[in-house]
Amino acid sequence: AGQGSLALTIEGPSEAKMVCKDNQDGTCVMEYLPTKAGQYDIAIKFAEHHIPGSPFCVNVHDRLNANHVNVKMSLTMRANVLQEITIDGQTAEPGSPSIDITDIHGRRKPANIRSRGEGVYVAEFTPQAEGPHRIDINWNGQPTPQSPFNIQVLPHFEPNKVIVDGPGIRNGIPASLE
Repeated sequence: AGQGSLALTIEGPSEAKMVCKDNQDGTCVMEYLPTKAGQYDIAIKFAEHHIPGSPFCVNVHDRLNANHVNVKMSLTMRANVLQEITIDGQTAEPGSPSIDITDIHGRRKPANIRSRGEGVYVAEFTPQAEGPHRIDINWNGQPTPQSPFNIQVLPHFEPNKVIVDGPGIRNGIPASLE
């Protein structure tokens, strides 16, 4: 590139904090932190001339907030039974959810996510293993309130919890099978 100095400028709706690190090998790393959303122009000049493509136009968006997302699900589930998780983002910024489910053995399990419209989503999955599971729910990559969720997956059936009671059991009352 020859002799010359490097000049970097950022113009936009707010002043952006800028840090430039010279790698001492003819390259540099520039980081910037804008404080407002909007369009920013990043001009890079070498020897007082714009480099090819400069100025670069960058659209900065507000950081999304997942705090207004409401998640509804049971904290106890049954193995081999289809489970439903409702993710309501109607009062959050526009976005979409992602779910990461990890079973007791550390295996990741898939969830089918479908939109019900207007920012409401339903995730369905069928846990296979009994025991604790971890469910991470994110909205546009940001954790939702109370995520990760620690749930307990119970056996599909628990016959030891069945109680048989009644007068026929206690006193042996005969019954007619006609």
